[in-house]
Amino acid sequence: AFRAAGDVERAAEAATVAARFSWFAGDRAGTDRYIEAALELVGSGPDSRAKAEAFTNQSGFLMLAGRFDESIQVGAEAFPLVEELGMEAQRARLHIVVGCARCSLGDSEGLREIETGISIARAAGALEMVVLGYTNLASELIFFGRLADARLAWQHFRELGERYGFARMQRTARTDGACWAFVDGRWDDVLRVADEL
Repeated sequence: AFRAAGDVERAAEAATVAARFSWFAGDRAGTDRYIEAALELVGSGPDSRAKAEAFTNQSGFLMLAGRFDESIQVGAEAFPLVEELGMEAQRARLHIVVGCARCSLGDSEGLREIETGISIARAAGALEMVVLGYTNLASELIFFGRLADARLAWQHFRELGERYGFARMQRTARTDGACWAFVDGRWDDVLRVADEL
């Protein structure tokens, strides 16, 4: 409908939202199709919030696909745009995403970048991004074998997800809790949580 009305910005915003819904539904092909549509709509146009959101999300989807160098490159292109437009939640997202991509390439400075993203999100009151930052930080700390720090980050993720009522994050925290029970050798807890989920 937005396309038919010639509203490129809203069409791009809708495509970006559709890409995120596709990701959460486990539809990677749909995710790629929708984010590509968003980028085609705004890619060569003037700077805008829709353009910033499309590029920010594209950086994240590339990171999740294991295309770490490309994720960092798209993130670098998006940073000036989100800063210019004062989009603090998206700036936080970029730091978290690019930090994860850097960690996945073996660059431990990516951990600091994720922490920067969490700080920006906290200052902006972007609570969902704070919580997402902690689960990503926990994951990357595990990657570097820093299990005590990873467990602490996971505890922040779990507590904040519960405090602010983010249902999908609470489910993820419970799943991760089963993993921690496994690490601790608490087999009955692993099976109980796995069966519940």
